[in-house]
Amino acid sequence: MYLSHLDKATQHFEKAIEWDETNAEPYLYLGRVMLNKSKIDSALELVDKALALNPNYGEAYRTKAQIKTIQGDKDQACENYKKAKENGIKNLNNYLKFCN
Repeated sequence: MYLSHLDKATQHFEKAIEWDETNAEPYLYLGRVMLNKSKIDSALELVDKALALNPNYGEAYRTKAQIKTIQGDKDQACENYKKAKENGIKNLNNYLKFCN
């Protein structure tokens, strides 16, 4: 059941990207779907595309930080959590306390 929902979400966000390739949101959300499917490289690529379209997208920085944490890259995770906070994301103190 869960995977079928992810597959439907994938189709939905891919269609949204077809409609408007300049909108960062569907790239971010498709990246989150890929993250839930454990397709880490695809997730990172999509989140990076969202950030290329909108370099002030706090939610995308938070998601990228989560990906970097999964990849074991603490420095990059911290950098992205800091950028997320700078771009309006709140309640990151539990993550930032491990950063220098």
